[in-house]
Amino acid sequence: MESAKSLAKILDSTYKKGMKILDVGCGPGHFLVSLRKRIDPEINYTGYDFTQKYVDMANDHFKGSAKFYQGEVSDIKFEDAAFDIVMCNNVLLHLPPNLKKPLSELIRVSKKLTIVRTLFGKGNYIVKDVNYEEEFSEDLESQKYLYYNIYTTEYVTKLLSKIPNISFKIIEDNNFTEFDNRTECGELATRTVGNLQISGNIVFDWRYIIIEKSE
Repeated sequence: MESAKSLAKILDSTYKKGMKILDVGCGPGHFLVSLRKRIDPEINYTGYDFTQKYVDMANDHFKGSAKFYQGEVSDIKFEDAAFDIVMCNNVLLHLPPNLKKPLSELIRVSKKLTIVRTLFGKGNYIVKDVNYEEEFSEDLESQKYLYYNIYTTEYVTKLLSKIPNISFKIIEDNNFTEFDNRTECGELATRTVGNLQISGNIVFDWRYIIIEKSE
């Protein structure tokens, strides 16, 4: 996974052995595999995800060597400053369009550093992928998290500027290995064009938001 490589590069200059890491939107724990390989094989890692199935899969696979919990990113069930580093990668774009609460929660539970990877663009676009078979589904997840939202740097900067005692920067994540998955997975599969990823009609301009709390 390309984002796992770029995340490891960001953490490499900040991480110190013994730091507590929270991965919000961890899925079944794929970032943990990369962090153990590239950063620290004994990394103190906690995963947190909305989908109980992923939490169960991760707890079963990692068998107690890391902890995984179920919960919402807009209401994280940990105390203030509970973790040295909080990361949330490839998640916020899929949430209903209100970044203020999830960003505030991520920063709240971080002692020092918060790292967020999401999509940026020239305008603020709220994109929802609706499959006609799922439109009336009783599966809450399928209706709630099928967004591909894109935000401007100006919008994110405005939101973060209202949060006290932090500094932040937004950096591009565009050092991708060239690939094209359309032959195997169809026209909606992701491919690279130059320094961007494209899926169907959506251009993925990935960037990291790196937020530091003041001392």
